[in-house]
Amino acid sequence: MTTTLTLFVGLACLGAFDTLYYHEWRAKLPAMGPLARSELQLHALRDFVYAVIFGTLPWVAWQGRYVLPLIVLLVVEIILTLWDFVVEDWIRKPLGGVYPGERVMHGIMGIAYGAALAYPWSRSPRSRVQLQTRRRQGTPKHHPGRTASLAFSSRQHYSNTTAPPPVRQ
Repeated sequence: MTTTLTLFVGLACLGAFDTLYYHEWRAKLPAMGPLARSELQLHALRDFVYAVIFGTLPWVAWQGRYVLPLIVLLVVEIILTLWDFVVEDWIRKPLGGVYPGERVMHGIMGIAYGAALAYPWSRSPRSRVQLQTRRRQGTPKHHPGRTASLAFSSRQHYSNTTAPPPVRQ
């Protein structure tokens, strides 16, 4: 989890640099007034999503019943980001388009975001067991023969075990 948090903190730093340098200093979006309103609103919504995620980290373990709200927040953030790519092109036409360095920054941020989302899954024991089992057996994930053999071996294992002695009180 430390790696995922480090990736998200790195993403936050990249996002802050992107906002301060490209949006505020180079493009001067706030000075564009109503022309830049839609882009600034998208940025504010996306910042709110990140504030909810980072602001709840000390109090919420994003697992169990909290996974669904986290997934919703991440999907909303992805939709806002993709829509922002489109809106930026519209808004920045008078400036000659989105700056090349900003495009590169967005690409790096996308890679960091993908890594932060993929890393926990790649490290989970369940994903490793499934991948190792598929490599070893060469069968699809839900192969009927494998399911039957697992069920049989489980039944055989539990039928060969003895119950623990009763606890005396």
